[in-house]
Amino acid sequence: MNKKYILLIEDNESIRKSLVWALEEESYPIITASNGKLALNLLEKEPLPSLIILDLMMPEMDGWTFRDQQKRNARTREIPTIITSARNRLDEILHHFPNELLLPKPFDMNHLLAIIEQKISFN
Repeated sequence: MNKKYILLIEDNESIRKSLVWALEEESYPIITASNGKLALNLLEKEPLPSLIILDLMMPEMDGWTFRDQQKRNARTREIPTIITSARNRLDEILHHFPNELLLPKPFDMNHLLAIIEQKISFN
């Protein structure tokens, strides 16, 4: 893949499919992973994504562990990341990720698209 793309890490298949559909409708190339382990494998390849949309609560490797490992890697730590979560304990998430962009579920798709536009350019 030579183009810029968004990496979507989401275990819920219906949410993943809905986000893929909406982002593709806006002409954003997208690659998906259903857990953090698969996503880390994708980050070993070139090119790197321009943006990551990361769910926290997933099997095998959750978003917490993925983000910690991503931030330890000099190649991937600067990739803009939007963290999504349906958890009610947003204060705990913000404590663990104090400088991260957090988008609580459910979220408005137009809000997500506006954030993506602010974070990256697909020119």
